Amino acid sequence: VHLPRWMIVANLALIVLLAGSAGGEPGPVGNEFPANDLRAPYIYVSGTECEPVDGVTARVVGICPDTWCSEPGDLYLEKRDANDDLIVPRARVNDLPVDTTGKQIACGAAGHVVVSWSDVDGSCRRFRPYDPQLEPTAGPSHVYTPTPCDGPDYAEFWVDVDGSFVAVWHEVSGTESNRLLARRFDEHARPVDDAQVVSAPTPGWRHWPAVGFDSSGFMLMAWPHYDSA
Repeated sequence: VHLPRWMIVANLALIVLLAGSAGGEPGPVGNEFPANDLRAPYIYVSGTECEPVDGVTARVVGICPDTWCSEPGDLYLEKRDANDDLIVPRARVNDLPVDTTGKQIACGAAGHVVVSWSDVDGSCRRFRPYDPQLEPTAGPSHVYTPTPCDGPDYAEFWVDVDGSFVAVWHEVSGTESNRLLARRFDEHARPVDDAQVVSAPTPGWRHWPAVGFDSSGFMLMAWPHYDSA
């Protein structure tokens, strides 16, 4: 499992296995367990670029009207070579102005890319998938679409070799107990199944889950878990 690409705060990381292969039934396999017994510090990990293929960097950049990006702006996807030169002109990712500070990118082993960001008010996570040539395979989509959209404000993505992908996120909750969920999508951002509850509500906060898969198609998730105690 790679580290979450945005911000990590960990007191007690929990891990759970899920069946994640295309032919498998989704759902937890085994129990949650602590990965560490010490409080971990805040860590910041950049998630604005990755390498879909050797020698090529996919990078998402934010362009906003002021120095500190306090106003809504736009996101652009770049494809650069080993010399950091643009291979093709940068392409706009979003359809509506966005919060440019929460942008992320995930690359698959075969060159597919998923870019994600938050709506201007920060209450909804949106994403857009791309093929290995960095052409969009779908328009901007929400991780899930309740009415009104009240979350998630963060999601992590894992991209498969065929361009399909998995999104994992923490549920937005006003209380100190929230769920973690996961959902599979095809390469055109169409949901493969309903969102699955990975971790049911328990006392404490769970945020910023990370996700990965093994060669057998099992998904491994890890996340920080902390509470007021």
